[in-house]
Amino acid sequence: VSVANIVLERAMALNAEHPELLFFAGHFARRDGDKDKARFYWAKLLDKIPASSETARLLQLELDKLARYIFFPKHYFLL
Repeated sequence: VSVANIVLERAMALNAEHPELLFFAGHFARRDGDKDKARFYWAKLLDKIPASSETARLLQLELDKLARYIFFPKHYFLL
């Protein structure tokens, strides 16, 4: 467990719905190979931002990638 993960867990205990925390929780989950957890956090984030925003578009691209990739810790491969 990295220091960043520990800090994120503590911050999320205070405000688990904060958009930046949801983004980083998804990012760390993806980095660690947990695509289900990444999808969970990023889907929650998508519900909180304007659907027409560039951020929503880019986040949806990342969610689409999660559906197409097999994850191994620190690596991922296109199906």
